[in-house]
Parts: sequence; C-alpha cells; structure tokens
Amino acid sequence: MTATILEPSSHTRARTASEYAGPRAESARAVVQRSDFQMIAQHMFSLMMRNVASDGFLVEDPVEQGRFAKPGCIIAAPSYPANSPGVDQDYVFNWTRDAAITAMELVASGMPAKPASGVEPLEDYVRFAAICQGNAIPTLAHACFTIEGNSRPWTEQNDGPALQTLAVLRAFTQLDEPTRDLARQVIGRNLDFLIGAYQQQTTNVWEEHSGYSFFARAVQLRCFREISTNTIGVTVPADVGKRPTGCGAP
Repeated sequence: MTATILEPSSHTRARTASEYAGPRAESARAVVQRSDFQMIAQHMFSLMMRNVASDGFLVEDPVEQGRFAKPGCIIAAPSYPANSPGVDQDYVFNWTRDAAITAMELVASGMPAKPASGVEPLEDYVRFAAICQGNAIPTLAHACFTIEGNSRPWTEQNDGPALQTLAVLRAFTQLDEPTRDLARQVIGRNLDFLIGAYQQQTTNVWEEHSGYSFFARAVQLRCFREISTNTIGVTVPADVGKRPTGCGAP
C-alpha cells in the first residue's frame, strides 16, 4: 500500500477543541443514563435539519452575502470563523459524503410526503445531486461543492459517488415520478464513473492521505451489490453482474 501525505492546510478539516490553548468553557451536561433516546433523537433531528436547505429555509453564503443555497444542499455545519470562535475553517459547503449520509437519515426518519407527491427534502436532495454532478470538476468523485452546487477547490474522493448512489436508492420509493427519472440518471452517471474508478487510489475520509482506502472500497462494494439486485429500472453494468473472481472484483 502506498500513501501520499497531503498538505493539511489545504484540505483538512477544522482543528479539535483540544488543540486550542486557554480555559475551556463548561456547559450543562445531559444525564445519559436517565435520558430517553427517542426524545434525544427528536432534538438531534432538528439540529440535523438546520443544515438542510429548501426553498423555504435559506442558507446564505457567509462570504458572499446575497448568495443562497439551492434546495437540497446539505451543509456540513453552520460553522464559520467570523461567528464561531475556535473554528478556523468554513464548513458552509456541501460535502458529497456528508450529504449522502444525512439523506439516508432523512429516509429512515419517515418524513411525511406532500399530497400526490413525494418527500420534499429527498426530492430536493436528488435535484441538488444532479446539479453537483453537472458541475463536478475534474471528476464525479469531487468531494465538496458550494451551496449553489459548483465545484470548489478540493480533493477527489471515490467513496462519494457510491454513498450518493446508496442514498438515492434508499430514497427512491419516497420520490415523485419526475424525480425518480432524475434519480435513475444520477445513479447511472455514478455507476459509469465507479466502474472505472473503484480499483484506483483515492483521498481518505479525513482528507489527509491519498492511497488505497478500505472505507471507499467497502462502500463501493455495497453500492455494486445493491445495484445488482435493484428493481427500480437501473441497468446493471456488465462488470457488476459478474460473479467476483478475486479480491479486486466488485
């Protein structure tokens, strides 16, 4: 296995609190042993939805006022240096991986559908995923996009298209028919990319190293397996439909 150290100042996540000097502020602590996790989940769901943009809940670019997130954009966090002491990075961007995992949680939450339609946040997610695909530079593995769906200078991370495909597959039954058609297109483009990329090296999940990633290969395998048995009308690529003959096969 080979790995290349990337410049941490370019693409790594924000520093942890322990890396900052000075006294730490104390806050109230939840008593986990006596807490109702169903109730906690409701609070956490509300905090998660704070990061999901819609046409009725706008997220503004903290750098360029007057520029707003497109519906379906899922920001990593509202953290921004100007309003978050102790944070030295801007998290008001859409990471493909983070957005896909959030979308899976939205699917599992059982959100209500609109009359004669689907679940709006999931439909927004699929539409925003398609926008990002159309703007992905240099490849569909580009990991991070602006809140308007444009590529920003960042790394290529091959787990992203696989996770996005898994999220769209899970959301499919909660989409209206036009969005289902778009979902199939999103999945198809991801599969075309993954077939040629899954055996390649990639940037790791913490964006610090480049090499062969167990996590990326694992989610790619899960993606291929679910596609191979899909019933939503997505064509199974020939290589995915074959029985694996070695450790490198999907």
